[in-house]
Amino acid sequence: YLPSLQFLNLKAPTPSHNKKKFLGLSYSPPQPNKMNILPLNFAGKEVDDLSRLIDGDILTQQQCTEKNIQHKASEYMILHLACHGKADSLNGNESFLVLSEENSNSPRIVYAHNFYSSSLNNDLVVLSACESALGQAFTGEGIIGLTRAFFYSGARSVLSTLWQVS
Repeated sequence: YLPSLQFLNLKAPTPSHNKKKFLGLSYSPPQPNKMNILPLNFAGKEVDDLSRLIDGDILTQQQCTEKNIQHKASEYMILHLACHGKADSLNGNESFLVLSEENSNSPRIVYAHNFYSSSLNNDLVVLSACESALGQAFTGEGIIGLTRAFFYSGARSVLSTLWQVS
């Protein structure tokens, strides 16, 4: 994904200084759940292994919430999210991640547009979620979706995927 020059000029990220290295968040929906979303058996292991390699912190299951991303992620250079995701090619801002409901372990859909008001300013955001690089192709602007939302929130780089993650 390469954002348009107009977008890059609008949202130049600020440098990160004195930040912790790594925050990994993972969410695997419990079974059964109200949305019939399958579990991600290795999402927790993914962020746990990375946190040991990079010397970081993790938030899993009911700690993997939009609120925790909004309030804690900006303290870290690298933000890694391991969860379900889905792109919307008709309305990119409706692309979403599945995180935990606040004060619960139930799944909650968090749309791309929810991250536009964030001020994360991470050096790297990793979206380890299905189709996290896809969205709505918008002439002159590129792809509208999760990747753009995290760039807009101040991320200097975003690593995302075009495919289903299994």
